Order: sequence, then structure tokens, then C-alpha cells
Amino acid sequence: MQIWQLPINLLICARNPFLLEDLMTAPTAFVHDLSALVDSDDGQAHTRLLDDLSEHGLAVFDQHGIDPELLALLQRYLNRFYAQPLVIKQSYEMPENGRQRGYTSPRTEHARDQPPEAADLKEFWQEGPPLGEQRDLLPNLATDWPGFDDTRERVHAELRTRVDIVLRAIAPLLGVKPEWLVRYASGGDDIVRFLRYFPLRGHSFPSGTLRSAKHTDVNLLTGLMSRGKGLVVRTKSGHRLELDIASDQLVVQMGDFMEVLSGGLLPATEHWV
Repeated sequence: MQIWQLPINLLICARNPFLLEDLMTAPTAFVHDLSALVDSDDGQAHTRLLDDLSEHGLAVFDQHGIDPELLALLQRYLNRFYAQPLVIKQSYEMPENGRQRGYTSPRTEHARDQPPEAADLKEFWQEGPPLGEQRDLLPNLATDWPGFDDTRERVHAELRTRVDIVLRAIAPLLGVKPEWLVRYASGGDDIVRFLRYFPLRGHSFPSGTLRSAKHTDVNLLTGLMSRGKGLVVRTKSGHRLELDIASDQLVVQMGDFMEVLSGGLLPATEHWV
């Protein structure tokens, strides 16, 4: 199972306004060349990738190559969607299917170890392919805005293509052929999540509440596109790593399933926002 997370909102907080635990700050993560990983003979590129994934549980890739005009179009649609009154957005909310599709209201989702009153300060739209017999349970919601559905699907497809390149690069690190992980990850529930971290000014929240509380992802792998600061990671050696993501970069995080599949070689990324 894979989950793509795409925080499109360009107003994401530069830094979390709440106190975080005091961890030593780690050096900035190495930025990898996505195109170099296409060449399976580039041993140095794969060695650097293994170093980052085994220590940080994630890797940052430069020049993802997704058309910026397509992303700008998606941004405009999402701005329009999220600007609607909450009651309208909630008409797309589907708690009966575990909120695996459609809209999720602010302060609804919370990390596994967090109580409901410390729910995350975010809202999002989530979608993915129908799953055979679960088609009625996990439908794809359609909006009535011409072009919005198609734009989301195009971005999802583009992101999946890039993540497949990363999967082909990771596979040899596990001692399997490049296409093995792509096939292993095919046919699962590829979820794309369009996140919005709404403004906090004028609101009060319980002490310790975060944009997204500390957690690891219960999946194989997460591809993340964003811009700016906010994402914080605890590395394998216990350091705190703060990412400053450029608009043309792709961050790939390891999930719980990848940690198990790799025998702990590629640890799940503990992170928060």
C-alpha cells in the first residue's frame, strides 16, 4: 500500500508554533538526482541513497519534473475547494468508509498514540482507485467542477511515475531486481492526499497539538510534495532533522511495511509537522 501526500497549500507555517522536544539537529539531508537513479549502473548514487534511507528513513530528490503549470492549476482548484464553507466541504465526507476517500474535516484525524482531543490541525481530500469488490465501499468521489477531477488524476499519475523510479532504485538495496518492488506495490490502494494546513490565528487548541502529530506511516512508502519548512524527522540515531523543501523536490519516506519488508534496513520515518 502506498500513500501519496501532496500538501498544496502555499501558506503552510514556516515553523510549528508549539514547543517540540529538544533533540540535536542533524545535518541537512543529501539531495539526490532522480534522473541518475534511472541508470542502475550508477553505484555511487545508489550508495548515497542507501545511506540516507537507512539513517533518515527518507530521501529528498531534486527536479521531479512534474509540469509546474499542472501543479499551479491544481493549486487553483484546491484553493477554490478549501475556501468553501465547512458545511459544503463536509458533504464530501465519508466516515462510513473510514475516511479513505473524500474530504476529512479539520481536527478529525489523529496519530495512533494521540487522544482525539489532540487531533491534527489540518484538513484534506483523499482519493485512490476503486478496489475490486470494495468498489462500493471505497468509491472515487467526483466534483461538479469541469477539469478538477481530471487535474487531480493527472497529478496522481505523474507522482506515481516518479515514485516507481524510486522503487526501482530501492529494489537492488534489498537484493532484488529493479522491477520487483514496482510489481509488489502494484494493485494496492494507492492513495493521494491533498492536505491543507489552515491558518491558526484566532484559534486556541490543547497544549501540545500539532499540525500533524508524531507518527510513522502505516504503508509501504509515502511520496511527499510540498514547499518550505515544517516537516520534522527523528533520524535513526535520534537526531532531529528539519526539512526545507523546494517546489521542484520530491520527498520519499519509508513506511512501516517497508521497514518490515527490508528487515529493518530501511526504517519507517518518524515525523511530524
